[in-house]
Amino acid sequence: MKRHVLIIEPISSGDGLPKAAKELNCHVTALALNTGFVKISPECLSNIDTLIEMNVSDERELEQTIMNVNEKHPIDAILSGFEYFVPHANRIAAKLGLPSNRLDWVEATRYKHLMYENFSQFHLPCPKTYIVHQAAEAYEAASIVGFPCIIKPSDGIGSSNVYKVWNAEELDEKLSIIQNRPLEEDWQFAMSQTVLIQEFIDGEEISVETIVRNGEITFQNVTDKIVTNGPCFVELGHLVPSKKDPLIIDRILTVTRLLHQSLGIRFGATHVEMRIVNGQPIVIEVAARLPGGNIPSIIQQSKGIDLWKETVASYLDLPMEYTPDHPKGVCIRFLTTEKAGSFQIEGVDRIKDRPHLLKYSVKTCPFETSGRIENYADRYGYVITSGKDAEEALAEAEFCISHLKWVEFVKSGAVENESE
Repeated sequence: MKRHVLIIEPISSGDGLPKAAKELNCHVTALALNTGFVKISPECLSNIDTLIEMNVSDERELEQTIMNVNEKHPIDAILSGFEYFVPHANRIAAKLGLPSNRLDWVEATRYKHLMYENFSQFHLPCPKTYIVHQAAEAYEAASIVGFPCIIKPSDGIGSSNVYKVWNAEELDEKLSIIQNRPLEEDWQFAMSQTVLIQEFIDGEEISVETIVRNGEITFQNVTDKIVTNGPCFVELGHLVPSKKDPLIIDRILTVTRLLHQSLGIRFGATHVEMRIVNGQPIVIEVAARLPGGNIPSIIQQSKGIDLWKETVASYLDLPMEYTPDHPKGVCIRFLTTEKAGSFQIEGVDRIKDRPHLLKYSVKTCPFETSGRIENYADRYGYVITSGKDAEEALAEAEFCISHLKWVEFVKSGAVENESE
C-alpha cells in the first residue's frame, strides 16, 4: 500500500513537496486555502491526490480535519509547506505518533522572540536582542544596543518588516508600522504585537540549508548571498557552493549542529541565516522549512540533491538518494529596480541561448514598481547561471542582467529606458 503524506499549504518553497512525495510512490493529501495570492500552482496541484480546501490557521479545526482523514486513510507523515504552519504540523503529527520535532521548542522555530530566548539559553552566538511591546521599551533597548539597530516583528517571514533604523524617530515610525499591521491578508489571523530590537551585525550574510533524519544532519550546504544593506534587507542573489575559507565553513557547520540540537529539530529541512564577523558566524534566524528564493533549485543544479524529495524521505525513513560529487558553481540573481513607474523587461532574446544560462523568469508584460526594494515582492524576475565555480556563475548572471532592458510605459506607448 502506498505511504500517505499530508501537506499543509504546499505553496512558496513547499510547492515542490507534492511532486517529491508522488515520485516516492506516496498518496498525497493537501490542506490549503487555495485562493488569491496563496492559490496552488497548476503543476503542484497535478501532484495532489486529495485536496481539502480550508483555512488552516484555525488549529483546532485543522487538527479535527486531519484526524478525520487519518481515520479513513492512515497518515504516515505530516509536513508543513509554509512557515506559518510549522508548529501546527508538528503538534498534530506528535498526537498521531508520527515523526515530529521536539514540541517544547517548536514554537521557537516560528516566533523569533522565543528563538532568541533559546539562543541565549544555549549560549549560541547571536545579536544582542531585546523583546519589546511598547515604545518606551523600544527606546530603552535601542539605547543599549546602539544605533543603527534592527527592528522586526517576532512573526515575520521573507524579510518583511525588518528595518535598519538610525535614530529614535525612525524607530518610532517602524514600531508603529509593525504593530499596526492588518490581519494577515490571506488566512486572516492577527499578527503578533511582539517586536524585537537587535544590535546590527555588520558582516557578510550566508545561509545554511540542511536535511535532518532522526536528529542527525545528513546534508549541509552553505550558500553565499548578495543582500541589500538597509534600511530593508532583501536578498538579490545566492551562490553555491560557498567560496568561504574551509576553516570558516567548519565553524559555520559546527554552530549549525549546535543550533539544531538546541531547538530539537529532528526531521525535515531547515534554513539558517548567519552573518560572518571576523571569521566567526553569528546566528540571525532559523526556519524549520525548505529555503525560499529558488535555493533548492540552485543546490540541485550544483550538487545533484533534490531537497524536496529528501525532506519527504526524512519523515518516511526512506534511503537517501544523494551521492556527493564535485559541485559546479551555480548562481541566481534577481531583477530589481529603484525606479518607480510602469515597466516591462526586454532583451531575453539576447541571452536565452547562452550555454550557461540554466533558467530564467522575466516579467515581459507591463508591471508597476514602487521604486523601493523592501522585500521579496520587489523582485521582478531572475536568471540562474552556471560556471566552473560560483564566481564564474555570478559573472555570467551579471552579464545576462546587463543585457536586459527596462522599458518604461506611458499612456501613448512605450519609451525605451536605459538598460539596468
